Amino acid sequence: MPDMALSLEGSGLVLSPLFDFAYSLLNRHDIISIVGGGGKTSFMLFLKEVFNSHGQSVMMSTTTHLSSKVDYGVDATVLDSASFPIMKKNSSVLFVSYDPASDKYRSPGADRIKSYGESFDKVIIEADGSRGLPLKYHLDGEPVILEMSSAVVSIIGADSIGAEIKSSLHRHEAYECDYAVSPDKTIDASDIGNIIASRKGCFCGAADSMGRYVLINKMDVIEDKSDFDALIGLSKRTGSHLVSIRKNYVISPECTRAC
Repeated sequence: MPDMALSLEGSGLVLSPLFDFAYSLLNRHDIISIVGGGGKTSFMLFLKEVFNSHGQSVMMSTTTHLSSKVDYGVDATVLDSASFPIMKKNSSVLFVSYDPASDKYRSPGADRIKSYGESFDKVIIEADGSRGLPLKYHLDGEPVILEMSSAVVSIIGADSIGAEIKSSLHRHEAYECDYAVSPDKTIDASDIGNIIASRKGCFCGAADSMGRYVLINKMDVIEDKSDFDALIGLSKRTGSHLVSIRKNYVISPECTRAC
């Protein structure tokens, strides 16, 4: 990665621990839906740990699907139960249904998420699917953001830079049609900017009343300074946050700094 201190000098951007961003969400929002590309589950688990560390009880769930092979680090996994175990203030629950055909967790239903979520301090919902790809464009009916959500966090993978659209963008056919580009086009910062701005992009399905946050994740894999600088410029133009969940940092415009 380029030297961040030099790259950020005079940019109007600030470098902070990602913990600061998570803490700002704790203070502002009770029900958070996470959408977009790869990294949603990692960020959900990061938020859960931060919220628990501040004495908050947390329910995690999904409106789509979750892997049943991931260790979610919860005190209990509740599968279509009529009742929850008694939870302490800093405890966490994964509330899902199980689909044996796909061997995945699926949504227990919006009404049940809303009903059971009222017993918890915080609810975090993975509300989108991207088949593990770093970018997501949306078709009608996607993503499934519950009306009760107070914030939507959209994840974009910086590791898409330099890759072909057809191999790194879920629903790439719709994007190619809308922007008249080839499936072989190499992804750059302008494509990420299109996805942030498009009505089919980051906040498709999000109500105007919901808080909106774009996290461009995996900045730690960016090695080319021109790519890094292009993403810095994009952050300044769009108010998006450049993050590494793995390295626990966030780069944010000062005027939108989440801390």
